[in-house]
Amino acid sequence: TNIDNVSSVSCSRGIKYQHTACTTTDGALFTWGSGYKGKLGHQKSWSHGEPGDEKVPRRVDAANSVRVVKVVAGGIYTVILTEGGLVWSFGCGSDGRLGHPECKGHRYLYKEGFPRVIDTLTKVKVVDVACSYYHSVCCCDRRENE
Repeated sequence: TNIDNVSSVSCSRGIKYQHTACTTTDGALFTWGSGYKGKLGHQKSWSHGEPGDEKVPRRVDAANSVRVVKVVAGGIYTVILTEGGLVWSFGCGSDGRLGHPECKGHRYLYKEGFPRVIDTLTKVKVVDVACSYYHSVCCCDRRENE
C-alpha cells in the first residue's frame, strides 16, 4: 500500500498486540498490525469474533466521513481527533478506556471494532489527545457556540 502525504504516525508498544496508525494531509486514516479487540477499526459491525491482523496499511472506511488530524495508538485501543475537535475511539474498552458508557459492568469484555464518537466530549472542542495503555487525556477548549 502506498500512502502519500503522511501527517501523523503513532505506534503502540508491548510484548504482543502492537499496531501502527497514520493520518494523511487530506484527513485519511490508515491502520495495520495486530487486530486484537478491533483496535484497527476495520469491522463493519459489532461482533464477538476477533478481527484479523493487517500486514500492510489499510484505510479505515468508518472514518471516511471525517477529516482525521491526529491518531494515537494506545496499547490495545486507538483514538482519533477530527478537524472539528471531536474524539473517536475503538478497540479494547475494558475499564472504560474508550470513554463509551456501555463499558459499565464489562471490566474485561467490552470492545468497539470501528470508530465511535465519544459523546461526553462533544460539548467541548478537543485540541489534542494522548494515550497510554490504560487511559487517554484530552486538551479542550470551549465550542464557539457556547
